[in-house]
Amino acid sequence: MLTPARRPRAIAATAVAVTLLAAAGCSVVPTGPATPGSPATPGTPAAPSIAHPVGPEGAWLDDAYAAGEVTEWALPGELCGLSADATVTLVSSTPDVTITAYRTGTDQQVWQMPGLCSQDATFDDEAFVFSEGQVKRVEAATGKVLTPKIAIEGAIEQVFHLGRDAEASYLMSSDTDGMFLRAITDAGETRWKIPVPEGMYERRALGEGAALDLPALCLPVSEHIVCTDAQYQQYAAFDARTGATVVPAARAAFAVVPVAEGAIQVASPGRADAASPVVGFDGSPRGEVTDVISTWGRPFPSTGQGVYLQAADHQGRPAFVGRNGTTFGVQTDVGPGISLADRPLTGLPVGVTASGTAAALLDESGGATVFVRADGSEIRRVPRDLVLGAVVRSGVLVEQYLGQKYVMLLPA
Repeated sequence: MLTPARRPRAIAATAVAVTLLAAAGCSVVPTGPATPGSPATPGTPAAPSIAHPVGPEGAWLDDAYAAGEVTEWALPGELCGLSADATVTLVSSTPDVTITAYRTGTDQQVWQMPGLCSQDATFDDEAFVFSEGQVKRVEAATGKVLTPKIAIEGAIEQVFHLGRDAEASYLMSSDTDGMFLRAITDAGETRWKIPVPEGMYERRALGEGAALDLPALCLPVSEHIVCTDAQYQQYAAFDARTGATVVPAARAAFAVVPVAEGAIQVASPGRADAASPVVGFDGSPRGEVTDVISTWGRPFPSTGQGVYLQAADHQGRPAFVGRNGTTFGVQTDVGPGISLADRPLTGLPVGVTASGTAAALLDESGGATVFVRADGSEIRRVPRDLVLGAVVRSGVLVEQYLGQKYVMLLPA
């Protein structure tokens, strides 16, 4: 059974980017309890450390991936998102300007409407789409129009769904005037709209007319919307209820890691003895942690998949965190890289199963998707042809290739 999910942040043009996070209290992201670990018995190997992840179930790969058996499904268009239970996949087709929802893994159409939708258009089971000249809020699984007209002015190019709470849905949109954060009520009214700080997003030319958009990485964190740039070197926070600035945009010397308490300000990447201060949303000190790196490292599921940890959970550089908080692997100073059971691995981490027993990576060349066990042993290597990136959506692994081509690796 595929688990409900939430999409990773950022993406556009030709690649997938992974990012940011959420926090304790009244979180605008669906949360679940972490399971405490058992104390180690004297004379036995130490038990894995226990972290405290908060985030949607679908940020973790379905446990069926631990077997390593997958089937491939090439999407007939650009991916917009999946339903909460991952049984329905939304696809946008540019030539005929149509949104089609397919039964995941098949050519069976579930619903269809004229229009287009952006990547990251869905959250939980709602999607924001462009149809008949309007931005509409629809139910992803059925296509039912929940809000027929969203009060969004201007020429909107893309809409990314960041999350929602009882009061509003939180969007990031791009248009010709820049990038904006918005809080939209279920009635379709804009509660607030603010610009994403300049310098937090950019567009990189890839040649031959292709480009890679690197939007700001924004996500609800407790009662805040937190943004960083793609390199985690700029940070800002806003009140989710009012849009007021809580932490003004500022550039860090190395990197900023959003956490439940606020943010870790990385002091000296790669130095185990370097103490990095933790600063709260009110600007006050919240302690410090050591041995935090900033080359590539965030434990997976990453903040871009809507998962955040407590500051202390970053101690020891865990590479992967299961849904119950079990951690395995260590981030290395040479990135992107991890070590599992003292076995160095190379490649870009993509996701980890909910039980914390297996992980998925892309090898350095993009020539294979590799499934590995927590002890570092390889489960299966699936040859690929220059994968640009991969993300976990609704517990499903999705790969992206040049030309807006998407392939799902579904657990068999």
